[in-house]
Amino acid sequence: MKYFMSTIVLSLLILSGCSYNQTFIKKANVSDAQFFQDKVYCQSGASGQNQEATKDQRLIPYAECMLNLGYQQK
Repeated sequence: MKYFMSTIVLSLLILSGCSYNQTFIKKANVSDAQFFQDKVYCQSGASGQNQEATKDQRLIPYAECMLNLGYQQK
């Protein structure tokens, strides 16, 4: 039981760190659809799900990807 509770607490701590919401400001002349597409692209790259990446490339964090696309962080 003690091990189970420790695992639950540790899992919640890890998940809360991953759920940190980074908000970006939509650029002028960018549609909502394009903004959403850019967010999904950066999220998939940050999680390693981007199929375009080769195994020799490093994973780019979500915030860095959005900044590279020209968005500003709130």
